[in-house]
Amino acid sequence: MPHRIDVSKPCDKVVFFFRASKDMDKATLKFTVDGNEVYKKNFSFLRPPEMQRVEVDFSAFDVNENSKIVAIVEERYRDLVCLVCPRGCRINVENGVVTGNGCKRGEAFAISETTCPMRSVCSTVATVFKDYPVLPVRTDGEIPKAKIADLMKEINAITVDKKVKRGDVVAQNIVGTDVNLIATATIY
Repeated sequence: MPHRIDVSKPCDKVVFFFRASKDMDKATLKFTVDGNEVYKKNFSFLRPPEMQRVEVDFSAFDVNENSKIVAIVEERYRDLVCLVCPRGCRINVENGVVTGNGCKRGEAFAISETTCPMRSVCSTVATVFKDYPVLPVRTDGEIPKAKIADLMKEINAITVDKKVKRGDVVAQNIVGTDVNLIATATIY
């Protein structure tokens, strides 16, 4: 959200536009001028493709060319259902503190899910075989959730032209990761 404010002119209200870098539930946007909080707005959720517009009134503050204006977006609270084991604990993450987890693996899941969510992906790729027009595939590890769209573009460009067995690598190092795409069925 880098913006320039011309302080040589009277500046009452300044309009800022920003996007969140990741999905955020119950987020707070804060503006400070020289360390003093001047604006605070709560959002029930923020999504990366959505542009947000904020109008901040700086008229009550002595803003000059030496003023330091800082904008911070923080996620206040997040509810998760743990997927690590069958218990399905309801986990809460508030300001980086994890509660509600039944085990240490749940805490690790919550931290991972709020900082860099990872996913395994299952899909199909095209083949040249009339009897098997598509081959089911999956990743042999987890990839960042943000790279799933890129992965699907790679998968859509693949056409298998040789016989494969379950577990054979169909594509290596997908979307710049060390994760491979493997067959989950055998083509005779």
